[in-house]
Amino acid sequence: MTPHRALPYPTAVPERSLLGAWCERNFLKRRLVLALDAPTRSAPSLDLYELSGYGAGSGREMPATLRRSLAQAIGEERLARRLADPDLTLFVAAAPDGAAAGFVWGLAPERGTAWHDNVPVRAGTALLFHGYVLPEHRRHGLFTALIVAVQDYFVVGLGRARVFGVVESGNIPSLRTLRSLGYQHLGDNFLLKVLGVNVVSVLRWRDPPGTEAHLVFMSPRGHSC
Repeated sequence: MTPHRALPYPTAVPERSLLGAWCERNFLKRRLVLALDAPTRSAPSLDLYELSGYGAGSGREMPATLRRSLAQAIGEERLARRLADPDLTLFVAAAPDGAAAGFVWGLAPERGTAWHDNVPVRAGTALLFHGYVLPEHRRHGLFTALIVAVQDYFVVGLGRARVFGVVESGNIPSLRTLRSLGYQHLGDNFLLKVLGVNVVSVLRWRDPPGTEAHLVFMSPRGHSC
């Protein structure tokens, strides 16, 4: 991917009609695939929060207070399963009281291809997903700091060639944040549905051009981490 060939992605998406929202929910959903090859910004300074990576992917065990607060937001079973996966790393911003203020997950398979949210993540690359900042901790730069921390960990620390993010076409705050960090619109992901159930995941790449389609219904490809 070269910057001069990368195409821009929208900073605003028209509000969907009721019919359009119904069709997206039941038959077709479009998402933007964004990518970064090299970090372009350093993380903002955070006076009150501490950022750290946890889980089998990082080799660090999470403090009990932090884990309890995350279990409330993510669910204990899902949190335990993800933390035990060596391809996953969780970056957390901890508040002064030790509870989680925000988090971002990263998937970086050591070999082969891993799947998350109907999208393939191949060895040598990484995917950022499930980023969230609690409402009372917003407007402190936490989301940007978390994204920078996890992408630096994968690109600089682990030597991954590219970091991806898959964003709903109407999620303007996330699109703006990733754009400010240098992410480029590399392609589009279309989820073809039958009555709301994902059946086929289509990836249409822009640079270089190409299309790939994957059956995800009743398949491990359709199961998220």
